[in-house]
Parts: sequence; structure tokens; C-alpha cells
Amino acid sequence: MAALRLAIILGSTRTKRQGEKVALWFVAQAESTGTFAIDFIDLAQVDLDPVQSSHHPKRGEYSPGVTAFANRIAAADAFVLVTPEYNHGYPASLKRALDAVYAEWNGKPAAIVSYGGVSGGIRAAEQLRTVLAELRVADVRESVAIPRVGHTFHGDTPPDDPALDAAAQHLLAELRWWAEALAAQRAKAPYPG
Repeated sequence: MAALRLAIILGSTRTKRQGEKVALWFVAQAESTGTFAIDFIDLAQVDLDPVQSSHHPKRGEYSPGVTAFANRIAAADAFVLVTPEYNHGYPASLKRALDAVYAEWNGKPAAIVSYGGVSGGIRAAEQLRTVLAELRVADVRESVAIPRVGHTFHGDTPPDDPALDAAAQHLLAELRWWAEALAAQRAKAPYPG
């Protein structure tokens, strides 16, 4: 089987965000497995049109920026959403990206890496799970929650935390299992959604 295509999506677009450090750490974790071809999608660099023409937009209805994003989502076999917790939820920029396309998400697995204060972003992650279900995404159980992110990711070097690395590797192992299974099924028949 060819390398699985993993889109790692950084959900925060704020300036001075901690998410860039978290996302790049996770990209390195994924690269270390040798399993995935990685597409790092920083939503701060993606042009998503906030106006949509229908509830479930189709490719012919996309703006040029959304078309480019849709192509990247369509090419992926699996997703990891890297999200902060803002006001007990996930950021509007991530919701806009999730809602910008529809069929491109269907029948693929996703995992969540969340970060924040004491809770590690778990409230944002729980809210995301309901949205992923509506997008017909298989939400994997394993996740990574990073509490006190500013303390864990300080300076320019990734954290030296074997427990955090182990959590990332468990997540990637489960994601790989689902990605292989669902890619094989999509190769047999299109997703029925």
C-alpha cells in the first residue's frame, strides 16, 4: 500500500498562537512513524470564502481558495485537527474550514490534538467530535490533550516529555489502523453518504 496521506490541520489563526509549536511537534511525531505522507495545513495561510452557496457545497460551487483547500482535503486519507480551546470551545477558523467542504471529509478518520490551560483543550475536542460525526468522519478514540501549553511548549525546542510522545504515538497507531481500513474500503466502493 502507498503511504497514507495525513493532513495535519492547525485550527488557530490568531497571532501569538501556541498552536504552531504544538502542530510542528506533532508533524515531527507523525514523520517519525514513516507511515504517513504529511500535508501540514495552517488555516492562517488558507483562503476560505466565508460565504457558502448551499448547506453541502459541491466542487462547482467553491471559490478558488476553497477549491484549493478542498483538493487537499480530498487527497487526504486521514486528518489530525490541532486545536486550542478558546472560551470553552474550538476556534471559528476551524469551524469555517470544517464547513467549507463536505464530501471531501466523508468516510475518513480524524484524531484531535488539543491544547489550552488546565483542561488541555478537552472541551474543544468534545465539541469537535459532534461536528466530525455530521461530516461522516470516523473519530478515533485516542487523542492528545496538552494542559498548560505555554509551560509545556516554551522556547524553541519541543518538550522532553516521554508521556506526551507516547500519547502521540498511540494516537498515530490507531489513526493508521482506521486510515488503512477506510482507504481499502473506499477503493472498493465510494462512500455511500
